Order: sequence, then C-alpha cells, then structure tokens
Amino acid sequence: MNNFLSRVNKPDIYFPLLIVAVLATIYYLTLLPGIGYMGDTAKFQFLGKVLGTPHATGYPTYLLLNHLFVSVFNFGSLAMRVNLLSSIFTIGAALIEYFTLRQLKIRPVVSLSIVLTFCLGKTVWNQSVIAEVYTLNLLFLSTITFFFLKWHLTKIDRFFYLGCFFYALSFGNHLIMISCLPAIAYLVFVTDKKVFINLKKIIIILLFILLGLSQYYYLYWRTISPNPVYLEIEVHNLNDLFLILTGGQFQSAIFQFTSINQVLLKIKKFGFFFVRELLILILFPFIGFVLSKIKPLKIFLLLGFIGNVILSFSYNIDDIWVYLIPSYFYLSILTAVGFEQVIDRLSGNKLQIFTVITVLIPLIFVGLNYQRNDMSKDTADKVYIENVLSTIKTNGYIINPGYDKFEYLKYYLLGEDLGVKNNIQMVNFEEAQSFLKQNDPKSANYLPVYSLEEDQTKDLKNLGYCDEEVFNNFYIITNCSKNQ
Repeated sequence: MNNFLSRVNKPDIYFPLLIVAVLATIYYLTLLPGIGYMGDTAKFQFLGKVLGTPHATGYPTYLLLNHLFVSVFNFGSLAMRVNLLSSIFTIGAALIEYFTLRQLKIRPVVSLSIVLTFCLGKTVWNQSVIAEVYTLNLLFLSTITFFFLKWHLTKIDRFFYLGCFFYALSFGNHLIMISCLPAIAYLVFVTDKKVFINLKKIIIILLFILLGLSQYYYLYWRTISPNPVYLEIEVHNLNDLFLILTGGQFQSAIFQFTSINQVLLKIKKFGFFFVRELLILILFPFIGFVLSKIKPLKIFLLLGFIGNVILSFSYNIDDIWVYLIPSYFYLSILTAVGFEQVIDRLSGNKLQIFTVITVLIPLIFVGLNYQRNDMSKDTADKVYIENVLSTIKTNGYIINPGYDKFEYLKYYLLGEDLGVKNNIQMVNFEEAQSFLKQNDPKSANYLPVYSLEEDQTKDLKNLGYCDEEVFNNFYIITNCSKNQ
C-alpha cells in the first residue's frame, strides 16, 4: 500500500488528466445555464463582449480575456460561455496546484485528492460555475505560488522572473493580490537577499509593474471611445484612476467597525466560512504547519494566509466570503502537507485505512456540496426576463428596475443585441415620467412604458398614472388623462 501511495504508474500524466476530467464533468453538470444568481454575474456575462467597464476596480485583465474567449468560441449562449470560462480558469489553477504539490514532494495520490477536494469546496465550486473574476484570480495565485516556490527550490532565476511577471499581471484582475506581497517578500528574502540590491532585477521588476499598471489603460480607452454602450466607471485622468484603484464607490466599506461587537460578529462569521469550506479537513492545515520541516514553506503560506484574512476582514461587504479563496488555497497546500506527514507516521492497517480515506475525501465533498452548488436548474430569472422581453416584442421603454433585474435586462439588450434589434430602451424614473407626460398613446411615435417593480409602479400610480399588471410584477404604465 505504501508503494502505491508513493509510486502510481505515470501519475503525473494520468492524474492531471483525471483532474481535468472530474472537474470539467462536475462543473459542466452544475453550470449556471444563463443569467441568474446575482446582478454582477449577468454584468460580467455581457461586459466582455461589449468591452464596457464594471464597478471598481475595473478588472481589465478579466474583461479582455472574456472578450477574447467569447469572440473566438461561438457555441451556446453568450451567458453560458462566460460561465464556462470561470470553470476553465479553476481547472487551470487545479493543474498548477497539483504540480506545485508534486514539487514539494507530496505523494501523487495525496496531491490528486487535495486538489480535487479544494476545487470541490463550497466557495471555489460556486465561483467556478458562474461568471465572476475570482477564479481567474485563483489561476494567477496558483501560478505565482508555483513559480516562486520553484525558484526557491532550484535557485533558477527564470522562475523568479516568471513569478514576478504573473504577479504584476494579476493586479489587472483583482487588487486583493496585494495581500500576497508579505509572503512573496519573505520568500525572496530567505531565498536570495541580494535581489533587493540587484539593479538588474529591480529594473526588470519595475518594468513588470509598469506592464501590470498599463492594463488599466483599458478603462481610459473605453471612456474616451465614441459611443460606449456601458460605462459604470469612467477614467478621464490619473485622479479618476487613483480613486478607482483605491476602491471607488466601496471605499466607505473599508475598515468600518464602530464597536467591539461588530468585530466579534465578524470573527464568528469568518470562523463559519472556514469550517464550511474545510469541513472534515479543518485540523489538517494545523497538522501540516506543525509537523512540516520546511520552515520557509510554512512561513510563506502563513504570511499569505494572514495577509488575505486581514485584507478580507477589513471589508464590510455582503459577498466577502469569496475574498477568502486565497486563504483556502494556502490552507489546501498545508492540508496536503498534513496528509503527507500523517502517512509518513502510519503503517500496516492504519495506513491502508488512511489511504482509503484519502481517496474518498473528494467524493465526500461532492456529496456535501453538490446540491448547494448546482446552478443547472437556476432558470427562474432567465425565464422571467425572457417572458418580459417576449411580451414587449418591439418598441418600448423599461423603467430601470433594481440592480439584479437591471443587469439581467442589460444582458439581453446589450449582450444579445435585443435593444437595437427590437428598439427596447431602458430609462430612469424621471425620464419615464417626462415621456408619459409629453407623448400621446395615439401618436405613431409612441412607445409603451413598462415597470418591473411593484414599489416603482405604486409611486407612479400616486403621481396620477395608470398601471396594468401583465403578469407577476410586470406592469404597463400609461398616462390616465391621455387614455381618455
């Protein structure tokens, strides 16, 4: 059995293929088929195609890769392709993590099991079946970790440069990557202190930093482009860029703690997140940290973990749990080290039992997480919005609804081009009132006005307009006086 654990037939060929096959199958079966989940998801489903700008911090790397992917591949719906892109990023990260563990001398079976388990955890799986930026962030993190650890172990400088290059590039996707800096600085220090005074390396690193920053030219380019179709943020100058890079509209959500009770509640929430993610493996990162004899590895992973937790803890936003994916990544490596240390201390029947447990753990995670991550039947929002648009058919104004519905509609109007094809426009509340006041329903140029919000419709009714509910929370609004 020990021989099986340490030497499977060509494991570094077959096991990566198995990782791809398992994750591709499970992610495809649970993939969100269209719009849904939340407004951000729909927004990222169409922004790549139209080359728009989202909320801060802009995510130019993700949007350009998104645009390239949906332009090259033309199968299925636009929404499905962008959702699938998230799966591809995670599978790429999984392969790189597998080889990271192998270069740390983790047994093939343990590497396979822990990588699959990590990718089948609640958060990573969830983000792998919807359109979001976090799995690209994970791909960058795994790549950076692989190259810096490779450099640490081999002292070959090309791995150092590759690590620095991808680290600089990662800032074009999500600025949470700043939390990796203490861990990287530590590993560089213990590997080769002379890097900090090596002029050649410093110049190359500065060039990489400029390259990373240059990705944000995308925001300026789209701002000054003629007839942009969707600009949530605009960059006209360096002050605008600085505001966006420092959080933009989310600045007020950073370091906002008014009492010790808030801090304690957040600690409790974070504890829940980690237990939910690691489940039965919760003790193994501690085992790996305590028993591992490779001090630089332990400190590197610890600093990465602490940096990510501190940065995530400082944000007061609803979806903060996805910010912790880097922490789960570091803990998964420590978990693999923990398994390796336990195996080294076992023999006989105990080793056989532990081997079986090692192999079964990904299956256990599938069983525990499948139902809550299965988005394949999440079609209610898709059906509702498609019913709205099929009812309108052509020529109409839709009053801007709440955020989620707004982005769902924008996906169809911009991403699927129905706005131009069918002459359907979205307007704000004041614009709708102005149109209702000035235009006669009997006029040839009249366009019907629709609302998708009950409260919004009530406000219009209180202002003297008439409404008719077509179906669930979908209303046609008219000027009562001009109907007579």
